[in-house]
Amino acid sequence: MFSRLVKNRKAMVVAVCVAVVVALVVAIIGVSAYRSHAAHQARSEFDAAQSVATGAYTSLTDAISGGEQLYADSEGKVADDDSSRADLRAALDEGAALTMPAAQSGTTRELADGAQSLNDSAGVFTAAADKIEGASDKVRAAMTSHSKDLMVAARDTLKAEVDKAIKVLSDTTGKVSDDATRTTAQQAVDEATALIGQADAVSGEAADPFDEMSVKLTEATGQVKAAAQKVSDSHAAWKKAEEAKAAASEPAGDSGWGGADVFGA
Repeated sequence: MFSRLVKNRKAMVVAVCVAVVVALVVAIIGVSAYRSHAAHQARSEFDAAQSVATGAYTSLTDAISGGEQLYADSEGKVADDDSSRADLRAALDEGAALTMPAAQSGTTRELADGAQSLNDSAGVFTAAADKIEGASDKVRAAMTSHSKDLMVAARDTLKAEVDKAIKVLSDTTGKVSDDATRTTAQQAVDEATALIGQADAVSGEAADPFDEMSVKLTEATGQVKAAAQKVSDSHAAWKKAEEAKAAASEPAGDSGWGGADVFGA
């Protein structure tokens, strides 16, 4: 009987040992699986964060490239007291100072920290790109406003020349040596008047339409001025000819002394 008890006790001990071993093996496998899953999850999150950060950084570099081009193109095309280009320059410099975080590898914790850093960087990149775009919009608006001001000035200059030409035409009716100069001047005045009406109708958020109209207005100003000058020159020639006619029509030898009456007959 004692022998049987000893055998049963040994069997129980063996069973317990086996159970403990199995439990340890299962625990080890479980911990290993958990660590493997955690590492895989951390790597996936890091890769996703890196992809987002890379996209944001690419958008930032694109914004910087476009902003630099706009900064160069807008030189001399905004009002002297406008600060939009200075603001754009500051935004571009801030964006250019940002860099992409270095690639990360290592422990699960290091990957998790790296993913957080990338997510933070993506937000910074996006904010910097948005700042550049906002500053660029203000520069474009300033360019449009400046172009409109220049166009209005060109329009007013043309109006002044048209008014002068109209007066010249009014004062020289029938008093030119070449009437074709008046015809040409009148045509220039009519075309300029129509162009002034077109200028008043120009609108939009881009500077180009105002710039294009400014060129036309400036050209028309030169044409009206030149045409009016030809009328004035033709009038001067007519006046000179009329004076010559008047001089020629005076009696020959009339000295104003009364001729023979002065000396007696």
